[in-house]
Amino acid sequence: MNYNEFANSDSGQLVTTIERQMAFVPNPLPPKIDMQPIAVALGDAMQAIGELKGACRRLQNPYMLVNPLQRREALTSSAMEGTYTSADKLAILEAADGIATDESTREVLNYINALRGALLSLPKMPICHCLIKEAHFRLLQGLSDNRGVQKRPGEYKNTQNWIGALHIQEARYIPPPALETQKCMDDLESYINRESRNDLPFLIEAALVHYQFEAIHPFADGNGRLGR
Repeated sequence: MNYNEFANSDSGQLVTTIERQMAFVPNPLPPKIDMQPIAVALGDAMQAIGELKGACRRLQNPYMLVNPLQRREALTSSAMEGTYTSADKLAILEAADGIATDESTREVLNYINALRGALLSLPKMPICHCLIKEAHFRLLQGLSDNRGVQKRPGEYKNTQNWIGALHIQEARYIPPPALETQKCMDDLESYINRESRNDLPFLIEAALVHYQFEAIHPFADGNGRLGR
């Protein structure tokens, strides 16, 4: 990790890991945000979401639109992590109640189950440790460990992780140490569920929370997919 890119940062601080490397611990949200440079893009995105909501209202069954989008999200998000399958294989696996020897397709179906399970849980609980860990368990349930990583479904990491290289010395980014993870996630949970809002548009809120989750990287594996 290029420490110069993170030293004296307004968004966090460097700490020493047990491997004697430096890890980045993000400051609690929210940061100061200048909305002016993103105002046009934000307006376009909000308009597109409004059009999508309008299309859903015109459908007798909105899930005719939602379910295919969830499948597409699962396929593209998993592909970003190097897991590839086809829509046809995914449909066959869903019809077979998830019984398959094709681990890539099983992994993508887990993504769909995690997404749908989290959406069903939201009326009963806020976005909290429990919901996040539950979604992570569904995401990685039944999958074999790979790349030397113990997945630990539904549990925060207990060892240092890193991004972008096989060895930590060559990592592109080193997130908070395992001992800092619970505190970082406590702060994130408090921010998400705070009573006093700062009137930020929900898309900006979502971007901030997504950034913070990925910066913390609380799990040994599956952080990218779960964050998205």
